[in-house]
Amino acid sequence: MVEDPAAGRDLGPVRNTYTCFAIIVTGSALVLIFRIIKILFFGDLKKVRQSIMKKPILVAWFLLLLPNITVAMVYFAQHMQILILQLRPEEGKWCQFVAFTAVIAMICLNGSCLTIAYTMYQLVMFGPKHIWRSVIYGNLASWLVGIIIGIWYIADGALGPYRGLYCCIRGEAYNGARIFLIFGSFVLSIAVQSILYGSAFYHIRKTESAAKNSIQPVTGPSAPSGDDQDDDQVAIKLRPSTSVVFMKKGIQLVSIFYVCWFWISVDALIVFSGKEVPLASSIVGAIFAKSNSVIHCLVMTSHIEKARQKVVVLHKV
Repeated sequence: MVEDPAAGRDLGPVRNTYTCFAIIVTGSALVLIFRIIKILFFGDLKKVRQSIMKKPILVAWFLLLLPNITVAMVYFAQHMQILILQLRPEEGKWCQFVAFTAVIAMICLNGSCLTIAYTMYQLVMFGPKHIWRSVIYGNLASWLVGIIIGIWYIADGALGPYRGLYCCIRGEAYNGARIFLIFGSFVLSIAVQSILYGSAFYHIRKTESAAKNSIQPVTGPSAPSGDDQDDDQVAIKLRPSTSVVFMKKGIQLVSIFYVCWFWISVDALIVFSGKEVPLASSIVGAIFAKSNSVIHCLVMTSHIEKARQKVVVLHKV
């Protein structure tokens, strides 16, 4: 059986090391999250806040803070408890609460990332109309689906300790529809995001090509001098392509999601197949999954800094 027998409730050196790493990762995520919240809502960057709030897709990025802070808080608290008591997680209401909250956050992260991809696709293909509606309803639906699935897992008794590392879906509960929700939902999310970003990129690319082909050099008395025209053409060529900028953002979000959640999904699939999984595999998957919050926070901090720089430049002008 892939699940370690509870031969002794003591933590052990391997699990102890994992717990320390998990505390560092989730603690770092919490520090970054609270720093972002402080900057946005308690700092003196009023114009930065206004700049961000005017952009629904940027707001959608920041709404990823909610599932990230949820999963970071519960796992930071649980791993601190595990480290202090030097005992593996056990069945009980606290373990079920941590697992239930983690499942909701995982599903919500899937939905929130899909919402961002769809709103970016919607903006490119149909314009800004109804973008706010998509952002709000998409995130609400993500939380609702997460809660429903979490309740289903609790009702089935599928939540509890996983390999003496943390509380989530128990190893023996990876069967039937449950494995699809864990492995299939991540694959589906990544695939749909890739299709949406790819379709939008192709559309922007076509529009850019048509626009470039329609540009003609200005001639006549009012035309700029040859040197000026050459400078303008060089500036246009050096200017970042909208399609490239767009695709970079899409690849960034998809790659963060893929890198962080890929191995834990593979680990779950191996468990489902009935093969024995090395404890190290589950540890690597868990650490990568918990790093999701840290990476997203670093990206959001970058967005805040860019918005701040734009406000500073406009203020100087």
